[in-house]
Amino acid sequence: WIPQLVAFLEIARLVIGGLLFRKYLKYLGVSENTSRLFSIAYAFTGWTAYILWFNSFYEVATFFPMVLWGIERCIKERKIDILSSGLFLLGISNYFFFITAGVFGVIYALFRFFQTIKTRNIKQNLTVMGLGVLGFAVGFGMTASVCLPAILSSMGMARAESSTYLTEIKIALESKDFKQLSELIFKTWHNPGVDSSDKGWAIFYPIASFFFPNASCRFVNIFRTNFDNYQSSIFLYTPMMIMFFASMYRSFKNKKISHFIAIAMVCFCLFTPFFYQLCGFFSIGYGRWEIVVPLVALAYIAINYDHKDEIPLLAIIVSGIVCLLEMLMLIVVAERLSKQYEQISDIGAIYALIIYEIVVCIVTTGLLAKFWKKKYLNLIIHIVLAIEIGVMGTVVANVHSLLNYDTQLNGGYIN
Repeated sequence: WIPQLVAFLEIARLVIGGLLFRKYLKYLGVSENTSRLFSIAYAFTGWTAYILWFNSFYEVATFFPMVLWGIERCIKERKIDILSSGLFLLGISNYFFFITAGVFGVIYALFRFFQTIKTRNIKQNLTVMGLGVLGFAVGFGMTASVCLPAILSSMGMARAESSTYLTEIKIALESKDFKQLSELIFKTWHNPGVDSSDKGWAIFYPIASFFFPNASCRFVNIFRTNFDNYQSSIFLYTPMMIMFFASMYRSFKNKKISHFIAIAMVCFCLFTPFFYQLCGFFSIGYGRWEIVVPLVALAYIAINYDHKDEIPLLAIIVSGIVCLLEMLMLIVVAERLSKQYEQISDIGAIYALIIYEIVVCIVTTGLLAKFWKKKYLNLIIHIVLAIEIGVMGTVVANVHSLLNYDTQLNGGYIN
C-alpha cells in the first residue's frame, strides 16, 4: 500500500500548494477568480511535471508560496508568523531546497522592500528590516536540528567532496584572473571536479522549457540529452505564456521600471551557471531551483490579468506571434545543436509534441483575441488549461515511462 499512499500524498501536496499560492495571490490583491485560475496553473506547472519522478521535492511546490506570502505579510503588516512557519515547514520537509529558499527568499524580500519603500516612513522601514531578519532567523533556527546535520552529511557525499567549482573561483579571485572568473560564473555549464565535459547548450534549457511542454522527466523537451541536473522546467501553459508578454506591455505603458528589473534579475539567474551552483551549495549545479520562476511569473501575470482593460487586443496578438517565432527559432537551434553535439539526439522523435504546441499557440492566440475582455474569457482559459494539463501529464507518463513496484527497481519494494 506504500506506492498507493505516495500517489495520494502527491495529490495532497499539489492541492495544498495550489491553495497556498491562491492565498499568496489574494494577499497581493489579485481577485478571487483570477487567483483560482492561476493557482491551478501553478499546481500543475511544468516544474511539478518535470520533478514527478523525484516526488520528495513536491513539498517545495507546497510550501514555497507560503514563504513568499510570509514575506509580503512581514512587509505589509509587520508580522513574521507566516514567514517563519513557511521556512520551518519547507526546511523540515526538504532540507536540500532550504538553501535555495534562503538565497531566493532574501533576494525577493529585498526587492519587495525597496519596491515598496516609499509607502512607509523611516521608522516603519527600519521595523520591517528588523522583523524581516528576525523572521528568517526564527525560521532557520526552528529547522536547524534537521537541516544542519543533513547539510553537513550531504557535504560528505562523493559529488560534494569532488566538486572544485568554489575552489576554482577562490583561486581565480586570489590570482586576479578575472577572465577565468568570468568563465566560471557565466560559461561553465558543467561541474568542475565531477565531470569534465562542458555543456554549453545548457544555456538553452530554460527558454526551451518555457515555450514547450515537458515530454519526460529525463530531458528538456526539444533538447533530448541524457539526464542533466541543470535541467528543469518553467512551462506556464500557453495562455499564461502569451499573457506574460502582454503583461510586459502594461508594465512598459505604466512605466513600471521595477518590473523590468525583476525580469532582468530572473533572466540573469536562469542563464548564469553560478546561480545553479549556488543553489546546489557549490556541490553540483542544480536546475531544481527554477520553481521560483513559475511562482513569481504567474504572480506577475495574474496581477496584470486583473487589469486586462489596460491591455489592448493588439498586444495579445503580438504576444502570440512573439511566442510562435521563439518556438520556431528554438527548433532551428535544437536541430543545429543535435548535429553539432553527439550528446543531443535528433528532435525527430518528438516532432508531434512540437507541432502540438505550435497549434496550441496559434489556437490559443485566436481564442484570447476573440474573447479578450469578454464574459467567457475565464472559462476559455480554464478549458485550454485543463486540456494542456491533461496532454502534458499523459505525454510525460508515457515518454518517461512507468515502473512496476513489484518487478522492477532491483526486485521491487519487497527487496
